[in-house]
Amino acid sequence: MDASFSDDGLVTTAVGLSDDYAKSVNYFPNGSLIVAGNSSNGSNSDFALALYHRDGSLDARFTGDNGAATGTRTAGLAEEVELAYTSIIQADGKPVFIGIKDDLINDKDFLIMRFNIDGSLDTQRFSPKKDENGSTSTATNTATSTSTSTGTNTDTGETSY
Repeated sequence: MDASFSDDGLVTTAVGLSDDYAKSVNYFPNGSLIVAGNSSNGSNSDFALALYHRDGSLDARFTGDNGAATGTRTAGLAEEVELAYTSIIQADGKPVFIGIKDDLINDKDFLIMRFNIDGSLDTQRFSPKKDENGSTSTATNTATSTSTSTGTNTDTGETSY
């Protein structure tokens, strides 16, 4: 194992109340890692997120559920199950997590959550961009990612922070 990562090459992190599962990992060009997965909140499952420095330590710029700089957080909708399946890093450096929400009755829907690099939910709406001719494009954010069969995505953009 790589001893430059957490002295022994291994990191374990408790994110939520219990049952934390990693599903996807992305890395930034500076070597930081962001991990997406799921965590139990005691009554159902929420998205779970953790941001690590290249040495395996948690990045304190990423604020937790209580606003403390913990490097981890959970995110979910009240009374519903949210399961993250994969994630990408947009070209602007914002992590996007993709999964499902389940109302536990009869409906499952796509769920996409976009976060700022500080761990806060990005509430900025997508808005059309206009090109030099005044034409509108609905594509406002792009990400270039590759996937392996293990579900690992790699950001190949020029993002740094």
